[in-house]
Amino acid sequence: KPTQEKSRPKDRNAVPAAACQTEQGVMQQRGSVSSPLGDGAFGADARRTHRARQALFGAFILGGVFYMGRSSCRVNLGIDARQLRRAVALGGWAPSPKTSTCVVPTSWVDADHMDAPELTLQMIPGYGNWTRPATAVPPSAFKLIGDPATVHATGARVHVLVGETTHIKLECTHPNCRAGHVVLGARAIGPTPLRFEVTRLKGVDEFLIPFVAYDEGLYKLEVFMIYSNTTSEHTLCDSVHPHYEGIPLLSPPLKVDAAARDDPAEYCGFDRTAVPTCRAASLWAQPGRWRPIQGKSYTVGVPAMQWYPTQCRLPSQNEAQALQRSCPATHAVLIGDSLMDLQRIDWQQHWSAWSSSFHSTAGSLSYVLNHNLIGMVDADVGKALGESKRVVIVVNAGLHDDDKLCCPAWKDHLINELKMDPGWVANHTGPKACAGTFKAAAARLLVAIARWRAQGAYVAWRTTTASWMLWGNINSGTRDSNPVGSSHTRLAAFIKATGVLDTMIDAGIPIVDGWNTTLSRADHGQNTNFNAASIHFGPEVSNLHNKLFVLMAAEHFGCNIRSPPDPGSYNRN
Repeated sequence: KPTQEKSRPKDRNAVPAAACQTEQGVMQQRGSVSSPLGDGAFGADARRTHRARQALFGAFILGGVFYMGRSSCRVNLGIDARQLRRAVALGGWAPSPKTSTCVVPTSWVDADHMDAPELTLQMIPGYGNWTRPATAVPPSAFKLIGDPATVHATGARVHVLVGETTHIKLECTHPNCRAGHVVLGARAIGPTPLRFEVTRLKGVDEFLIPFVAYDEGLYKLEVFMIYSNTTSEHTLCDSVHPHYEGIPLLSPPLKVDAAARDDPAEYCGFDRTAVPTCRAASLWAQPGRWRPIQGKSYTVGVPAMQWYPTQCRLPSQNEAQALQRSCPATHAVLIGDSLMDLQRIDWQQHWSAWSSSFHSTAGSLSYVLNHNLIGMVDADVGKALGESKRVVIVVNAGLHDDDKLCCPAWKDHLINELKMDPGWVANHTGPKACAGTFKAAAARLLVAIARWRAQGAYVAWRTTTASWMLWGNINSGTRDSNPVGSSHTRLAAFIKATGVLDTMIDAGIPIVDGWNTTLSRADHGQNTNFNAASIHFGPEVSNLHNKLFVLMAAEHFGCNIRSPPDPGSYNRN
């Protein structure tokens, strides 16, 4: 019978924490560049962090599983965790068993979550109220294997440690699984909502779930079938799928009990009195989680939540706004699709210390580039610089519009609803054309970004938010009301096909993480009741993305709450 796993004994061969801090470039570097909030700074920018991940851990792919070279550093494996999380999001790879990461307990940085309501499965949108298609793979074709199977059969709990990745596997006996036509998903609800990418292991009829929890407590893990008969495991167009199925495969959900480490301070290399403040490089270089807090809820029936990075303290709203005010005479340019338009609304409500303008990429980034998008931004930048203002620009990937070019079924929407030119749409739609269209647009945009940066503007790239399927138990209409949904599995395939994230990293563009900060928030739609489309996220997400951008831009210009810089002292060159 499974027993409670004990904390790991001390590793006598472990390198001291200080050495690992220097090697990995993520831990706080005391005495280095001054922090906007008066703390030590992280030394690596986004590009260096990206390169460090590749060099330090010697990752390689074997049999469809993502393996990591052993590191001598046992403390603060944040880069390791981020590499795994990024790989899962972009390629469906999975981490090796027992990969661990430092996790700062939320009680070290914020007490607001202590008395917050607990999350339940009933609070978050589910999956299974659709009638199962006759051709669907039956749930009976799947079964847990290994120790979790025994635990599930007896109603007991799987025991894990906080911050440690544990593999849970399912075996499938249906031929569609071996053919790669089945796509699964997994989520866990407990102290925080968690979302996991399920990987089909090549050469075997098995699926792997890389479970990792960042807070102690009991989680209920659900595994569900997204599609059971796709033409490709990573297709770019949902119109070739049968409708979203959302079939739960574990009944009841698997119970997973995450136990806290005896001494997080020893594992992380710092204690509760010295948690480093998040810096630009670390904001996207580590995982995080949403956790319920005390406060007014936006979505009916779901408590308010806040984003907590695992290895640093994210400044509060008041701190971030004070830091923004310490950088006067700044103009922000927001560029993106309807998700960025929601950020514009939040910007006007909470971040108006900096003037702002918004330019839409609705329809397609490539299409609006042909309609003077760059010229309009050039005018904004020139006007702000002429008024001796700093310029900060955040560009949304815009893939929630460009991904529609992959699917011919969206042609009528693009032409009739968005009023796009029928000839252009005909020449740029289809699974084979869409990724190339976006690649070409991104290359054109990079030329403009280089010019804006040369003029002194700070430019960041906000990655695409993770969308959700049309959940069965929250849609008031029929399944046919949204036959071509925008699933996160298709978006992940599109992101990988375009190579846009690597393109921006290689160009040295700072990254605002829109993907991983939304992957677990199916509950938080634009409407106060659950949003049937589940693509437009609510104000908690929009506010977080604006806060991350403000912190990164203020850090770039050297703004400091205690000593605001002279507006004309920055170097435009």
